[in-house]
Amino acid sequence: MSKKSKSKKKQRGPVISPHFDKHVEIARLDLRDGIFSFYDSNGQPVIPIHVEIGDGYHRESGKLKLINQIQTSGIRIDLNPNAAFKEFDSVFAIDTNTREYDDSVIAISCSVFAEVSLNEPTSRLGVVNQDWAAKVVPQDAFIFRNPKVNPEPVGWQELINRVRQSPEFVSRKRIGIIVDSELDRIALINRREIPIIGNH
Repeated sequence: MSKKSKSKKKQRGPVISPHFDKHVEIARLDLRDGIFSFYDSNGQPVIPIHVEIGDGYHRESGKLKLINQIQTSGIRIDLNPNAAFKEFDSVFAIDTNTREYDDSVIAISCSVFAEVSLNEPTSRLGVVNQDWAAKVVPQDAFIFRNPKVNPEPVGWQELINRVRQSPEFVSRKRIGIIVDSELDRIALINRREIPIIGNH
């Protein structure tokens, strides 16, 4: 048995990050059928301007380690992350890996286009489960040499450029991109508060 399998599995739990545009009073929290709500002392709902949901665990140091995160509606805070797929017309996933080769650093970004189908969610004891399936279509890889910054966002920007140039993806369509880097910056990027890279 490996050391990894012997190690104690970390207890994961939901993470909710609400953002309000002013000072608010929260008197009650509510969770029903996977929908999370905030209420004030008068029993009125308190609506965040935006919310990120996900899951994670606490490291031994006490610091929170996020496993995944996605933006959701502040009006209906659905703790089922799969529900976010309904917000998009199309979804891509991308990852970038780097290797040293002949005194150079080579970065390769690989992406896929995914058509996601969702079954109806089921709820049991406040936990929502939902089966899903995806038809995956690999896209052309993007290879670049000796990046001076984190190569992951470089790959994202190249994917975005390619999507924008494709006649299939008109501007009114909503495109989701699944990434696995810069998790502490994703919410700010999604809110257009900081650029992906440079001034993009």
